[in-house]
Amino acid sequence: MTTAAQGNSASQNVEMYLFEPDNFDPLTLGNDFRVFDSNGELATGIGRSNGAYLFEGLGGKFTIVSTHRIAGKQPQKHFLVEPGDHVYVQGCYNTRTGEFKDFNQKVWTTRRTDQKVARMRMGMNNPLPGDLPLGAPANDDCTGAILLDCDSTVIADNTSATTA
Repeated sequence: MTTAAQGNSASQNVEMYLFEPDNFDPLTLGNDFRVFDSNGELATGIGRSNGAYLFEGLGGKFTIVSTHRIAGKQPQKHFLVEPGDHVYVQGCYNTRTGEFKDFNQKVWTTRRTDQKVARMRMGMNNPLPGDLPLGAPANDDCTGAILLDCDSTVIADNTSATTA
């Protein structure tokens, strides 16, 4: 749950995709809806190729206002965004009934650190846990130690190594 203090981040970017529930067509900023920031100022969005709009520096609180009047009123929805640098908001707005519904938000992270991604960066294609990279010698046996060849006169010997 987002608190009001977390929702005031002025450096947040919000990417919003609103669509019509009947045919899933994206709604148009300016023609179908407008977005106002927490100070009541009209936010300017940058159109994306997928029908979404990017609002840079929108902050954590904003209001979506319909340009269509339903029973003499303009439907609106107040929104509090989860904390994060870049948040993707998706929702449905019925232009005939003025109903906002099914709003989801996802915080985009700039960096993933899970093991699958780390292994893919190493060039391995989803190896099993415990697998060694290709070409790495297996040296888990203290009695059959592999001597390390160095450029110096000292040869490293790990035959007396013990494992706990």
